[in-house]
Amino acid sequence: PKTMRGTVVSAIVATWATVLLSEPVVAQMERHTSVRDVDGSLSPCDFDRKIVIEAPASLHPSDKYYSTSKQMIASAELIVEQVNSQRCGINVAGKNMSIEFVSVADRSNTVGVIAITNSSIERGTADFLFAPYSSGLTADFAALAEGNKLAFAAGASSTPIFSDKTSVFGTLPKSSLYFGGAIELIVELGITSVSFLEEVGAPMCSGVRALAAQNNLTIISEVAIPAKSNVSAFDVAIADLKESAPGALFTCIYTENCITFIDGLRRANYTPPSLIMSACPGDPDLLAAAGRNLENILGVTPWDKSLKSTDALTSISALEYDAMLHTRIGSHAVYQGASAAGAISTMLQAIERAQSLDLADIIAEVHLGGFETVYGNINFDNENQRKEALVVVQYNADLELQVVWPAEQAQGAVVYPMPTWAFQDCAAAGNCSNAGQCQPDGTCVCNNDLQPNGYLCISVQEEDLQRSAGVKIVCLLMFSINLVIASGAITWTLANKKSTVVRASQPTFLVLIAFGAIVSSSTIVSLVYGDESDIDGLAYQGKYEPANVACRTMIITYTCGFVLTFAPLFAKLWRVHKVMAGSKTLRRIRVRSSFLFGIVGGLLLIDLVIVGTWISTSPLTYWRTVVNYDEHGLPIASSGSCSSTNDMPFILAIFLFHFSMLLYGVSLCYKTRNIDSVMSESKYVAVAMVSNLQVLALASPVLVIVSGQPIASMFLRSAVVFFNDFGVLLFIFVPKWQAFRKSYKIESSGMGTSATTKTTSVPSER
Repeated sequence: PKTMRGTVVSAIVATWATVLLSEPVVAQMERHTSVRDVDGSLSPCDFDRKIVIEAPASLHPSDKYYSTSKQMIASAELIVEQVNSQRCGINVAGKNMSIEFVSVADRSNTVGVIAITNSSIERGTADFLFAPYSSGLTADFAALAEGNKLAFAAGASSTPIFSDKTSVFGTLPKSSLYFGGAIELIVELGITSVSFLEEVGAPMCSGVRALAAQNNLTIISEVAIPAKSNVSAFDVAIADLKESAPGALFTCIYTENCITFIDGLRRANYTPPSLIMSACPGDPDLLAAAGRNLENILGVTPWDKSLKSTDALTSISALEYDAMLHTRIGSHAVYQGASAAGAISTMLQAIERAQSLDLADIIAEVHLGGFETVYGNINFDNENQRKEALVVVQYNADLELQVVWPAEQAQGAVVYPMPTWAFQDCAAAGNCSNAGQCQPDGTCVCNNDLQPNGYLCISVQEEDLQRSAGVKIVCLLMFSINLVIASGAITWTLANKKSTVVRASQPTFLVLIAFGAIVSSSTIVSLVYGDESDIDGLAYQGKYEPANVACRTMIITYTCGFVLTFAPLFAKLWRVHKVMAGSKTLRRIRVRSSFLFGIVGGLLLIDLVIVGTWISTSPLTYWRTVVNYDEHGLPIASSGSCSSTNDMPFILAIFLFHFSMLLYGVSLCYKTRNIDSVMSESKYVAVAMVSNLQVLALASPVLVIVSGQPIASMFLRSAVVFFNDFGVLLFIFVPKWQAFRKSYKIESSGMGTSATTKTTSVPSER
């Protein structure tokens, strides 16, 4: 019934073609004739007659099958011209016969093919026929040619077209055998399971099930997809295939869908262990669209230019044919073009062997087979189709197809399993500079002392982190000096707290001053602390917490150290000022130490509120910033520093607060300038403050100058802290030690009752 339906449909189409395309219309159809040396004008040939081969063909760029038809027609013409010019045609019964190949525009539709074929047969304009591309168009062509003309089809593989014919032959293998060689290969590789993706209407997968069963392979998934599918449809199909995880994946789809499918594999990051495609490999459109993504993909093909095959008529090898076709049409040969070249050569060889133009004689020779062509050795089975198995090819690193099966024709070993996309990207982009190995995740494992950098292995220049162990030691030594002096001062004060000198200076406040110097000097420790232990490079992202803590600790120790150093001095001066001011009016003024401690605590609280708000809202963070890169974009110099997104308001607030304290302290120093230095250190406080101001005045412009030099900046900031605290300790405690050593006694200054040497009582710390 199926055959009857096909016959009825063909008859109806033929009838309409006859009505619509009358003889004058067919005669006016565009015809392309191979005229090079048909008459021997370009070579010393004397032709006795001309043999005409006529072919319906897609000649217009807008035709559906134009691209493939162009390959096939150009390939047939190339063989014909070589036969005419190099060997003066073919010799039949002692006569030289030139070959004329005529292609007639069919617009890639059945009506045109039928009209052209009918015209060729009825008008007798052609001796032999050559079929158009595609099984669909060839079916109607073959039905008309059968029994009337010898016809060859180079672009059809559907067995029903040829199985009941006697004069129509196909040079493409049967669709059911397309994957025969590939099945043999995957069995050899030890693969036991397969899946396949099939385009609805594509015949290539028809034999996979039977071949799989014959070779004990398990088909674990079968996915069908429309002929024109969108990206979403492919994404769903690929997800199903990925989940099934076959050992080998076969695809029976054409070029447009092949491109979409390969893009989908990339998106899904899926590389099956073995991917075998049917119709697409070798197609220049696929190569142009998919490019590097084709590497390691397997394909089955009736032909590849690397095959060791030579045409018996023209002595042209497969490789030479490919080069000649490229010169002729600007693109390399695909298997459909080679099939056309093989079909024309087989037809002409059969005619010459038969030494006759009789149809029966030529058909008998065709069945004998053994025709050597650029397409390979051609033999036909009992259904008039080529019976040679397809070869398995694989795209290599140069994106050229090379035969990998059968073993006797292999030009290289098959790459199995198929590498991951990441591995292929690595191998294609840099291949680890040929000094390492690409890994499945796309990274490089490098040899010797080289370091990975993307897809390269490079010699990495050690990054200059702009650190100096020597300068760091010097800075810590400065901190140690202040720590020793301040600790000694505290120890001395506590040991001699009952002495007149220490009691006059109020030991609790002396201890606070020394302790404040220790706290302030500890800022140096935070200043020199960096990211030496940051092996993960977190400081480049501001996420190295030990250094971040050091940055925040730095502002706490400096501000609190300042208050603890100067606030006790100012509080003590304020109490002396109050007491002495009361003595002038003969009033007894008593200022308790607890009140003074309250003043110190209040000032310290203000500092802590400012610093706490700063840390909670815009904390200082340690950032390592790259300042120079090498040619590979790798850092070769960087510097680390503390920074904050909104630190200026807090810096300004701390500066104004401390400056106000200093101004008030200066005023107290002035008011108590005439009081004995044992009870009031106004002179030494003033000297210490002047010393601090001098250090800051000298250091500030230098700090600006060396701001881009981390080592110098670290040293200078540490030195500023050191000299500030060292100056306070020096000017506050050295006079006390000297007075204590000389057993200094407070002399009367008019406040006692004795007319000569009088002594006043030392203010109590209550």
